[in-house]
Amino acid sequence: MVRRYLLVVLIGVTFTCTAIENIETKQKVLIKQLIENLVNKNISIKKSVSSLLQRYPEQVDTVITVALQLYPKQYRQILIGAIQAEPALTASAVANIIAYDRTLCAEVVKIAITTEPAYANEIILAAVQSSKDPIQDIVRVAVTTEPLISNTVLENIKNNQNENLIDIFVGVIKAVPERVTYVVDYALSLFPNSGEDIVAEAVKSSDKEFSRKIVEIAIEAGVDQNTAITAAINSGADKKYFLDLIEK
Repeated sequence: MVRRYLLVVLIGVTFTCTAIENIETKQKVLIKQLIENLVNKNISIKKSVSSLLQRYPEQVDTVITVALQLYPKQYRQILIGAIQAEPALTASAVANIIAYDRTLCAEVVKIAITTEPAYANEIILAAVQSSKDPIQDIVRVAVTTEPLISNTVLENIKNNQNENLIDIFVGVIKAVPERVTYVVDYALSLFPNSGEDIVAEAVKSSDKEFSRKIVEIAIEAGVDQNTAITAAINSGADKKYFLDLIEK
């Protein structure tokens, strides 16, 4: 009796899975036809994708995948078309394109940030989850593309209790090295208990000419003077920059 019941359940699950697969296949075929018809009418792939997603935003994964299969070299236009259709689809579009070709990660992040900087954190997260690129590199590309998002990126770490604080912090510094002292000051205001690590990574990731200023900012923010100086020296800063502070 039990065997018969299990067999019935198994058959039911098989039929259900097959039915779902058939539906997904039919959807892909239909979307493929729609895209081809639009493009054949001299409508750009960007406008074609945008038009479809304005009507069927829930089909973003399928539309992006099919569009890439048809026009793989047009990933830029496909991405922009998806974002312009509905900014809320930005992360999904980024994830799908990177999943299709992971070598495009940096370029996709750059295009997405340029097109819709308000979704910077979602873009970075989608890229991190869809690629094997280091978080530092993804953040660096994002902030280099739009430096004004640096505060937003750091704030997001605090709001979401992200454990990748140092990697993201370093990525921001490498993107805007000339603003390292500002980034350090802002990071310390958000993470006052991580002062030693922030000083150490800031010194490692920037020109040594900023070492003294980084330590001064840390001390002003409440980091113990000896802790800040030691962290800087251990990270490559020349001791001569801090002789007057040590003597005090």
